Amino acid sequence: MKEKIIEFKLVEKENIPRIPLYMDQVTGYLDEVFGPIKRHQEEKTLTKTMINNYVKAGLIGNPQKKKYDQEQIMQLIMIYLLKNTVQIQEIDTILKSETNKSVLYNHFRKHFEAASARLSSDINKNSKSEKMDQILSLLISSSIQKKYAEQLIDELGDEK
Repeated sequence: MKEKIIEFKLVEKENIPRIPLYMDQVTGYLDEVFGPIKRHQEEKTLTKTMINNYVKAGLIGNPQKKKYDQEQIMQLIMIYLLKNTVQIQEIDTILKSETNKSVLYNHFRKHFEAASARLSSDINKNSKSEKMDQILSLLISSSIQKKYAEQLIDELGDEK
């Protein structure tokens, strides 16, 4: 499982369906995209209710004729990966910081892959002590980075 997370690559924009998808198709597509890194296979990535709430909150635009386009799918991919780290309002600030969602998504992919590469250099921890050291290091680093990212998001929001 650890190796799957590190080897996981976000789908390139060109490989995200260009044809608008109905809700069931979107949820199925996202389950397929994130299948390799789900902690439990029965876990759903984003539910219909979650997606509807993101639309109501203005994180993504309203579907046209009940279909979601490529830009909305890119936004949902980013939301899925950020939602357990920062609040929805902060994700909204990030998504609205760049009007060209393709540019934002490509930046997001680049940073996702860079983070995976940094992590891959430190995965061979075998003893319980080494694993605990790695767990603590990752969690503490994540916590500190999250706090700093929140400050940057606040600054980004203030610049609007």
